[in-house]
Parts: sequence; structure tokens; C-alpha cells
Amino acid sequence: MKKVIVILAIVMVRGVAYAHPITVDGDPSDWVGAPPPQDQFTYSGGEAIWADAADDDLGDGGDAPYASDNPEPYSYPTDSQFLGTEADMVEWRYTFDQGANKLYFLVKINNFDLTWMPFVGIAIDLNHIPGSGQEWLGGYASLKVDSTIFWEYIILLKDNQIVVYDTAWDSVGGENEVVFDTLNNTIEVGVDVSQWSPNPITDVDSMYFVVYSGLQDFGNMRGVDSVASQWQGGGGTDSWTDPNVYDLCFVPADDQANDLNNYTDSTASVVRATSAKLVQNSLMGIEENGDIVAPADFHVRSITRNGLTLNFSLPSASHVTVEVYSVSGRLVSRPVDERMDGGNHQLFLPLNLKSGIYIVRMKMGTHSYFEKIAVVR
Repeated sequence: MKKVIVILAIVMVRGVAYAHPITVDGDPSDWVGAPPPQDQFTYSGGEAIWADAADDDLGDGGDAPYASDNPEPYSYPTDSQFLGTEADMVEWRYTFDQGANKLYFLVKINNFDLTWMPFVGIAIDLNHIPGSGQEWLGGYASLKVDSTIFWEYIILLKDNQIVVYDTAWDSVGGENEVVFDTLNNTIEVGVDVSQWSPNPITDVDSMYFVVYSGLQDFGNMRGVDSVASQWQGGGGTDSWTDPNVYDLCFVPADDQANDLNNYTDSTASVVRATSAKLVQNSLMGIEENGDIVAPADFHVRSITRNGLTLNFSLPSASHVTVEVYSVSGRLVSRPVDERMDGGNHQLFLPLNLKSGIYIVRMKMGTHSYFEKIAVVR
């Protein structure tokens, strides 16, 4: 039997003020965080920020294995109304207002003149349980996500409108806001999550985001044919397996094709789990001096034949739940479900796990943390 060591980070929050409210008017001036370098992610000013590369809206790249498509990058429709930049995201930001029960997003586009041109989707995985949720991305994107990042809610932005769906494709109500601002080349969004379950502000801390863009066409994503025409893009196929997505956030420009061109003539493209971005609300907490609260220690110290050893620190007495799931989403064990004193803890959990991949879920109060572990016997 081989011993496997897995390191897991957790964040504990000590009396901090979360994020900040946004006025949804298209003006990005109330987004105060400093952006990171290109193709990087950061937390700054109570915001989560990704700087996406410009001019990387190439779609599937034209070289999917076993797919009979045009071996050229995606191109835009030939009509002069298209600038050739409407699907090119260059920045994504997220923050929230706990008092208003709202999530806020800012998407910067390379350039667009007409509000009906861009189409942006934001899929959110809230429970991190493999196989739980919806796999297809909305708007007839012809694109799926890996089973470990199936989403619970998806936000579709198109034609100066916002629509939120749950996993059954039922519309979720609320006081949602969106502004497509051609002057600033921004799409600014406020999403009411009071009807969401779980609530991404009060019930969870960690979320996985998949953000994608294309061109809008009567409320859905504009198809991409093999050859561009007046109203359709080119470089793809006429098949449903070829994604209508031009750009992905959280994926460096030179790696994007590994998500968008992994289809065949009979299977759709799949966004890899590593292409989703993990965002933790607690890392967006800011103290009065503006410093991010440092993570507290928590890790799976060791895995043996007989169980797991966990190390963690509690700033105060908390109710702690630890659950272990199989990669298919089946609950294997709930070895901890009790109130524990503050301070440093080391727990041995007597578990007899077979070889395989598992998800350890640890919940403290309203915050949940997840990590994969590998058991090799």
C-alpha cells in the first residue's frame, strides 16, 4: 500500500467586511481592485479579477481530433456591423453585497458597438459534488462542462437582458440588473440570489465559475458554420458538436483550444475541470486597512489504509462537518458532525477507502471547503 500526502488550504474569516456594493450602470469606476497581469487571477479591493488576453477569441481552433471541420480559427460574420471583437473578453470581475443579497459581475469586451452583439454566460458550481448539477452550458453553446464542475445556476447575458436558470432550465426570478455599455465596452451585472438554494453568499464560501462568450442571435448564441457569411461566423462545422463559443475566461490564450476543440463528430466539447476558476468569498474580505485576511491552516495530513488524518485550526467554537464523497457524487461517509472548541485540532478519521478519487467536504458554520484526494492501495 502506498501512502499519499494531500495538501488542502482553507480560509477562516475573523470579523471582516465583505466585498462592496456596485451601482449597475455600465460605468466601471466603482470597481476599485487592481487588475493582475494578462492571463492571471487575483483578489484585490474586495473583488475577484481575471485579466483575459485580447484577441484570443479563436473558438475551436479548427483542429479537433476526429472532427471534419475547417482547419482555421473562428472568424466573425462578414457583415460590416461586426467589428470582429464583440466576443473577445478582456477582463472579468466579481464581488457581492451581503446586505442586498446580490452578486455583481463586470465583463469587459475588447470592443462592441451594438448591445445585441455579445453573448456571455456565467455558470456557477456551488456544491462541488461530482455529477450533481447541469452539464450543458446555456444559449445553445454546444459546450458541456466536466462532471466535477456541473453547475447549479447559470447567468446568460444577451441583447441588453439577463436571464438566470437553474439546473432544470427553469427561470429564477429576482431583481436582476444588466447594462451593456458600448462607451466603456462593459457588461455590468447585478444578480439577486435571494431565491437561490444554496445561497452563494450565506450558505457557501467556495464557488467554481465557468465564463464563456460568443455572438448573440435572437436570444441564443450565433452558430458558427464552416465558412463565414453575412450573419454567421466561419471556421467551424454545421454539426451540433462544434461549440459556438469564441472565448473562455480563466484559460490562457495558448491553452484555450484544449477545451474548445476536444469534440469529435459525435461528441460535444467539454470544458475541463482545471479551466473553472475557484473563487472564495472569504478571500474577498477586507479589513479597514485593506489587507486580505490570511488563510488559516487546514490540510489532510496523511492517508493510510485505515483512514485520514486532518489538521485544522478554529478561531472559535464552531460546528464542524466532514463528508467524503466518491467521484460519482455518492456520499461515502460523514465521520464528523459535531461542535468543536476553538484552537488547533488533529483528527484521525477511521475510514476504509478503496483505491480511487474522493472529494473531502469540510463545513464550518456557513463556509464549505472541498478538495480531491487520491487513495492508492
